[in-house]
Amino acid sequence: MSTRRPAPFWDSPANATLNRNKLIVQIDLKTETGLAQALALIAEADIVVENFRPGVLARLGIDFPTLREERPELITVSVPGFASNDHLRREWRAFESVIAAASGQFTDMGVNRVLMGKNPFFSPLPLASAYGTLYAASAAALALQVRERSGIGDQIEVPLACAVMEGLAYNSCQIEDLPIRYKSARDIEIVRRREASLPMDRPCTNSPTRFTATMSAKTDAGSL
Repeated sequence: MSTRRPAPFWDSPANATLNRNKLIVQIDLKTETGLAQALALIAEADIVVENFRPGVLARLGIDFPTLREERPELITVSVPGFASNDHLRREWRAFESVIAAASGQFTDMGVNRVLMGKNPFFSPLPLASAYGTLYAASAAALALQVRERSGIGDQIEVPLACAVMEGLAYNSCQIEDLPIRYKSARDIEIVRRREASLPMDRPCTNSPTRFTATMSAKTDAGSL
């Protein structure tokens, strides 16, 4: 059910890597022929993954609960932008930047950005997609293991917004009276600057931690 074009896209190293060993079939679900083709593929599949907004695939004629009634061993994985029970946002077109803004990614990216004085800060990194695919793949693998024992599949939903917030939780958590040996040089430097009322975007070469705030984008991204 992919809409990817076959040949030209393979010129991209990223696309060739991400789509390696995949068979890409173009199907128009809004046609009777396309819907029949999709249902025929699903009839032979162990796992079906989709990333439409909640309810869209069912409106196109592919209803996961109905499919699982017919084939209880089927594992279905939905990766929407926002959860199906999020009535405020479930219909939003969940582009990566929309999910990032809604989940707080631009303000909770990590202490490096605080030290650079760039908070909030737009990041082009597709973190929601990265976390979402990781959790979806892990959940599907676990569902396969359970099915080996029970013979029953599962219906899984991994909203991208929820997935990225799981990752951001590490950057947002605060532990009271955390021993200094567990703190990074960046954590210590942020506290020192705040106590001394120093700006966060000021290079700091005289700090006891000898930490400089003039960091490259590569260093900033590697700390996430």
